[in-house]
Amino acid sequence: MIDYLTPQQANILIALSKFKYMTNKHIIMYGIGNSIPHLSVNYKLLRDKKLISRYRFSEHTTVTGRLEDIHFLTEKGAKIVAENLDIPLSSIKYPNRSTTEFKNDYSHRIATVSVMISFVMWCDSKGYEVDFFDTYYDKVGSQRKSETGVQSKTRLDLPNDTSISPDACIRYTANGQRFLFCIEVYNGKDTKRINEQLRKLIYATFEGIPSKKYDHEKANRNLIIMEHESYIKPTIERIKNDPYLAQFEGVERFFYFKSIEATKNDFGALWNDLEGKNRDLSLL
Repeated sequence: MIDYLTPQQANILIALSKFKYMTNKHIIMYGIGNSIPHLSVNYKLLRDKKLISRYRFSEHTTVTGRLEDIHFLTEKGAKIVAENLDIPLSSIKYPNRSTTEFKNDYSHRIATVSVMISFVMWCDSKGYEVDFFDTYYDKVGSQRKSETGVQSKTRLDLPNDTSISPDACIRYTANGQRFLFCIEVYNGKDTKRINEQLRKLIYATFEGIPSKKYDHEKANRNLIIMEHESYIKPTIERIKNDPYLAQFEGVERFFYFKSIEATKNDFGALWNDLEGKNRDLSLL
């Protein structure tokens, strides 16, 4: 790819251009090396060349210890990838100058990146084409434009003057068919808060807002991904007993649930629907 970089260094740049933010575990999960000390040497070399940078966090958790560094492309690194892959710079994911650190959003953002890696690896294994994936931390707009400002790329404006920004919107093509999904990733177990967000999401789905935004000919469906498997059942029960959601005919066809860990094993298989059945995304 780039004559003065090793294959692993080049692959790190390409991976960051797809997923924007990655920890050591993300890089290894994506199949780039298996030795953190060796990766660390390459990170330093890439930082010295001003191709990548990182966020460092001093906080510790009782479970994992110090929070992992998060690596990302610099503008110079993004330009190098765009030039060498002969793709537009606008298609490269990297933080702009106004991006700030995200200490308070660390766990959720890391989980969302993990889910996106699982999605891309699943598509690759099946031979599906990833049309795109947008995330809530991808931004559009400008701070100079007062009428809109900077907004999440996944923002969905609803008819009742509210909006929702799903954690991700993904579309892929399999066997000539396109599939559009909105994704929500939940680290906590506050089923009441989750239910309130899912009300907006199903409203957007039935109004056709994601499909219009992404020029998709069919209704989108929604993938709800929980931190722990044990959180899924209470969430499903709350949805099934919600009179607001009951007014949407066929709502059971639009929600599917899985744990974050289970998506790593096989993103497409064994999603739980509202009727307690396992569904495969390849067969929807």
